[in-house]
Amino acid sequence: MQINKILSFAVGIRSLPVVGGQAVEGQAYELRKGVHIVVGTPGRMKDCLETNFLVLNQCNYVVLDEADR
Repeated sequence: MQINKILSFAVGIRSLPVVGGQAVEGQAYELRKGVHIVVGTPGRMKDCLETNFLVLNQCNYVVLDEADR
């Protein structure tokens, strides 16, 4: 994912792509471990919010990626 290339210089910054087509359980596990940047599609972000894997009151910025449409 491109975000990892952008952050390659930043030591200690953890990012996570939250997208469909991948197991939500694995993404939920990584979210519970804690990340600094989440990049996701609207549908999967909504799924993570509804199941409380992601809590927006702990976020400073929200970026939705819908580049495939």
